[in-house]
Amino acid sequence: ELNPKWSTPYRNLAKMSLIDRDVPGAVDVLRQGFENTNDLTLAVELAGHYERSGKTGEALALYEKLLQERPNAAVVKNNLTMLLLQGKPDQATLDRALELSKEFAISENPIYIDTLGWVHYIRGEMSDAVTILERADRGKLKLPDISYHLGMAYYKSGRNQEAREKLEQALEYDRG
Repeated sequence: ELNPKWSTPYRNLAKMSLIDRDVPGAVDVLRQGFENTNDLTLAVELAGHYERSGKTGEALALYEKLLQERPNAAVVKNNLTMLLLQGKPDQATLDRALELSKEFAISENPIYIDTLGWVHYIRGEMSDAVTILERADRGKLKLPDISYHLGMAYYKSGRNQEAREKLEQALEYDRG
C-alpha cells in the first residue's frame, strides 16, 4: 500500500499464496502486481502460471503484449518460442519460432541455445538441431530438458547409442 510500484512485495505475496496452495490467489497478486509495476519478472511468472494451468491463450496473449513493449527481452522471446512449439505448429508458426529465436545462436545462455536447437528439431532440421543442442549441453548448466532435447535429436538422426545415453541422463537429472 505504501509503494504500489514496488514489485518485490507482489512476488512475496504470490509465493505465500502458493505455499498456502492458493494458485488463483497467486495469479491475482501477480496480475495486480504487473498492472501496478509493469515489472517483467512478475509478467513472466504470471504467464508461467497461465501455461501450467492450461490457459495457453492467456499466456500467448501476455507474451505477445510483452514482446510489443519489450522487443529485445530474450526471456520473452524464449518463452514465447517454446509455447509456439507446443502441439502441432503449422509452418508459419515454425517460421515465427525460428525468427524469434535466431539471435540465440550467439547467446552464451544454454537455455536460450537449447530453445533454438529445439526449434530446428521441431522443424525437422536434425543437423542444425544436433549441432546447436550439443552446444547447449556443453554448458555448465545441466538440465534434464537439454539432455532430453539432445537425446531426441540424436534419435531422429539415427545416433541411437548417444540418444539412449542422453535420455537416460535426462531421467537421472529428474530423479537427482
